[in-house]
Amino acid sequence: GLNLSYEVREGIVKHETTVKMNLPEFIPNERPTLEASLVDIADEIAYNAHDIDDGLSSGFILVEELLSQDFMKVIGHDEPGSFVDVDKFRYAIVRRIIDTTVRNVLEQTGQRIEELKIESLEDVRAYNLRICGYSEEMQKTVLDIKSFLFQRLYRHPELKKHSSHAGDIIKGLFEELIKNSNFLPENFVQRINHEIKELVVADYIAGMTDRFAERVYGELTGKKREIKN
Repeated sequence: GLNLSYEVREGIVKHETTVKMNLPEFIPNERPTLEASLVDIADEIAYNAHDIDDGLSSGFILVEELLSQDFMKVIGHDEPGSFVDVDKFRYAIVRRIIDTTVRNVLEQTGQRIEELKIESLEDVRAYNLRICGYSEEMQKTVLDIKSFLFQRLYRHPELKKHSSHAGDIIKGLFEELIKNSNFLPENFVQRINHEIKELVVADYIAGMTDRFAERVYGELTGKKREIKN
């Protein structure tokens, strides 16, 4: 439902991920813009930092456990005892992760642009490797952070239970709204007249917060039960 520019759509299609999209509109061997590459990295940095924040605040990750990881030697940190409480220390850790990785990306990207003599978008598109990125040491550090999060947070039994519940809600919402599109807001109902219904419903669900999704799902299933009764 968005009127996105060519460059934004290209950046989405050529997002650095294991799932590759090939559309004839975009030349496969051309690199996307520097802005698109930086968005990829910013996305990764934000996820890693805030997932560590969530892990610490939820208690799924312990401070002592995090500080014992080798990647924290690269990131660096102050001693927990120098802070008034655990929350302030947690915020400091998150800020340090973001600051250290962002500074590294800016420094390394600037060096590559200078070394490769990148002076135009055409130069960016023609170069066959990623220009924006981390140093070799920081790249390993980021991979270690992701591996740690995967083992200690994403695979945590309690989190897997919540993820399964969230998946059930999203699936249920999609099925109910496909069958009962009159429950959609008026502007989405109007879009169904000239767009693919499944994509319109998916757009609506994608814009929901967790609490709103739960509330709408409860309302839809509640109305469904009332009709049956």
